[in-house]
Amino acid sequence: MYKPAFVFIASLATATVFAAPARADVKLVKSNPAANAVVAKPTKIELTFSDKIVGSTAISQLVMMTMAGMTDHQPMLMREYSAQMSKDGKTMALLLRRPLPVGTYDLKYEVTGADKHKIKGVVSFGVK
Repeated sequence: MYKPAFVFIASLATATVFAAPARADVKLVKSNPAANAVVAKPTKIELTFSDKIVGSTAISQLVMMTMAGMTDHQPMLMREYSAQMSKDGKTMALLLRRPLPVGTYDLKYEVTGADKHKIKGVVSFGVK
C-alpha cells in the first residue's frame, strides 16, 4: 500500500540530485599584463576567464595608483580606453587610446558568468 508513495518520493529525490547543475563559477585565468608584472607602456590590457562571460554586464575600472616622481599621488581614474570582447566570450580587452604613463595601476573588474554569478577582482601591475 505504501509502495507507490515511496517510489514517487525516491524518484523525486533522484531527479532533484541529477537535475541540479554542477556550479563552477567563472574565474580569471590569465591577464596581460600579468598580476604584479612591470611592463613597458602597454596599449592593450587583456583579462581571460575560465568560461564565457556576459559582455554586456562586464565592468572595468583602470586606476593609476602611483606616478613616478610624485610621493603623494592620489589614485587617478584612467578613462582613455574602450572595451572589446573576444569571439569566444572569454577574453575582455581594454584598448588604450595612448600608452600608459610610468606608474602602478589597479585594474578592477566585475563580470557575470553564463550561470549569472558575478565575480569581482583586481589585477595590479606596473609600467616602466
